[in-house]
Amino acid sequence: MSYNEQLQKDGIFYRGSDVENQILYVMGDMEKDIRTHHIHVVKWNGTEWRNYIHFRDCLNANENMALQYQRVKEELESKYADNRGLYTKGKKEIIDIILNN
Repeated sequence: MSYNEQLQKDGIFYRGSDVENQILYVMGDMEKDIRTHHIHVVKWNGTEWRNYIHFRDCLNANENMALQYQRVKEELESKYADNRGLYTKGKKEIIDIILNN
């Protein structure tokens, strides 16, 4: 049995790799298309891992930045609800701004 099959038995579903150097899994009610958790698998202590940690720390330390990021995500979600690729691409500018702080 593959890792993905085992994880799916536990409610963790493979969603692909739409961002370079990472794999995405989700949890939730897949029949109702409700995702409660996104799990990004990246190399520990690699560039992507450090970016996620820095991004998290920036949002936790700056409420205004976190609210701005939330607004962008909500706008993109309503615009690209059925296109994860465009949704992800649309977040790039705000993510780059946050990572450069």
